[in-house]
Order: sequence, then C-alpha cells, then structure tokens
Amino acid sequence: QIQTEVNHLKPHSIKIEEKQEVVNSFHKQGFTKANLGKGLKVFAEAPDETIEGIEHKELPFIGIGWHPERRATTKIDKAIIDSFKKQVKNAGV
Repeated sequence: QIQTEVNHLKPHSIKIEEKQEVVNSFHKQGFTKANLGKGLKVFAEAPDETIEGIEHKELPFIGIGWHPERRATTKIDKAIIDSFKKQVKNAGV
C-alpha cells in the first residue's frame, strides 16, 4: 500500500527545509518517507510526517501537496505561483 490516511482538511503547519509555514491543504490520503519513490527527496513535511513537498534528485521535477492558488497570501504560495507563471511565459505558452 502506498498511501496513508491523514486528516488535512484545513490550513495546517508544515516544515519546509528548516522553516515553518502554514499551507492550505485538503486531503485525506498522503505519502510518508516509507513509501517515497526512487530518485525523490522530501523538502516539505507535515508534523504527522505526511510528505507535503518532493523533488527529484536529478530531474527538474517538484510536487507539492497543498493548494497555493486557494490562498496565495503567504510568501511560499506567492513564490510558487510567480515561479509557475514565469516558467509558462518562458515556454512561450
């Protein structure tokens, strides 16, 4: 089984590297380090050890488990949205 039952149905705190942030998260299932795929590393984690952010060790791939578009008021949420818009613009989309 690759998922864990969680109860993240409202904004909650996570640790991103060594900083605490509050994110807008709405999910009942998640992943822990025990079921993390090969080549991936965790950069954000909830207090219950649910993974909230991953990145590939070699490829330009990241994934997050919260919704920055729903609340874009924190620095981290704004940075994610701004980075996404910049990537889209640079891709000529």
